[in-house]
Amino acid sequence: MAMKLLEKVKKRAEKAESILLDKEPNIKLNGKFSVNMLNTKAKDPTDAIFGIKPDGTIAHFCISEMPHMLVAGTTGSGKSVLLNEILVTAMCHSTPDELKIGIVDPKRVEFGRYKKLPFMLADPITDMDEAYDFFEYLVILMHERYKLMEKAGLQNITLYNEYAEKNGLDRFPYVILLVDEYSQLVGTHKEVEGLIVQLGQMARAAGIHVILATQSPRSTVVTGIIKANFPSRVCLMVASDLESRIVLDEGGGESLSPKGDMLIKLVDGSMVRAQGAYISNKEIETIFNHLRNTMPEPEYVDYRAIVAETRGEGGEDEDFGGIGKAPVRKSAKRNLNTPLANPSSKEPSIEKKSAFAIKLEKNKEEKANQGAKSLEKLQQEKLEKLEKALSSSTSETQSSKGIDNGQSITTKNKPKNSNSNLSVNVVITTDKSEKKQVNGTTSPIMQKMIKAKKQVQK
Repeated sequence: MAMKLLEKVKKRAEKAESILLDKEPNIKLNGKFSVNMLNTKAKDPTDAIFGIKPDGTIAHFCISEMPHMLVAGTTGSGKSVLLNEILVTAMCHSTPDELKIGIVDPKRVEFGRYKKLPFMLADPITDMDEAYDFFEYLVILMHERYKLMEKAGLQNITLYNEYAEKNGLDRFPYVILLVDEYSQLVGTHKEVEGLIVQLGQMARAAGIHVILATQSPRSTVVTGIIKANFPSRVCLMVASDLESRIVLDEGGGESLSPKGDMLIKLVDGSMVRAQGAYISNKEIETIFNHLRNTMPEPEYVDYRAIVAETRGEGGEDEDFGGIGKAPVRKSAKRNLNTPLANPSSKEPSIEKKSAFAIKLEKNKEEKANQGAKSLEKLQQEKLEKLEKALSSSTSETQSSKGIDNGQSITTKNKPKNSNSNLSVNVVITTDKSEKKQVNGTTSPIMQKMIKAKKQVQK
């Protein structure tokens, strides 16, 4: 029995290998890898293995046909293994000229091993302000590609790449953007949803495809507009029927087994069940070391500088290098050993400031101005009230003195003899720069004035 099972597994493994890669990759050509160097049976560079179907066939799909995907699964469901499986199998039959990958990793730990891979547009992004700039860069890249396609009179990346190959132009590499823990990202930076929606609505024809992954598929996170632009869904084991319905629009996800059991909803609405393949950390490291040793070093894009220049915040205009590729400024290409920012600098340059930082500074200035105006108004109102109270108290006392002494009002202000009560000074303070002094006595008049001042202050 065990021998039969082993033979079955061996046949499935051979079949999976034959689907994507039936021959060894060709040796480097003049020290460089060129497009279509690998002899594969994959439909396009985004073809990836998801697992094995119940009938024993391989569940593999092109991300470009999905074209954007939502992946949900609770802790222990096998979500991270599936995401690694998709990216690794796509890289195993592609070249960096055919496929580029961008990763946003709020957890900071899961995708650190992807650093300095030849396929990466940049190291995995863990800072969420930088993530906003990266999304904005991809939107810029999308529009640049559409301009070139419009100029050539073509509608999508497939047609343009055929045209480019015939005319000696640079092809468009496919771009897969993976966003892990999307709920954490959108929870702290709600603004990124607008950029992700733009990519979901328009980026398919430009060859840019987004994978959103989350442990908590809540309705506040997976909104209606996100679901409308992410037609393909992968549901691993989730906590409840409600979460399953948010992801798949139907139940069933709560009944799945942990460790890779999944339901895949395709664009046409059909449902496929599959068991994800397990790929160990050791296997991933072996593959990545091979890619780093046999392929050229990555050419990272300085996406923050490109975004800053597009906003009009950069310096001199420079040409973008590489037609149809990511718009990398020749001067913006950096050495891999050089960090993206100078940690010793206290104040970043304008180019390095994100949209969130700029917005935060403006909000602080507006709040400070509003607070100053409100304080000034309040102080003015207090002063007016106090003056009115003092004026009314003085007039009342003067009237009473004229009646008691049998004198007219005109004679009431005559000073008393020198033996009267000592005079005191009352200082009414509005702010640090403005003071008003009122002379009075300890008589009932002054007592009323002091009392009025205390009431106003309260």
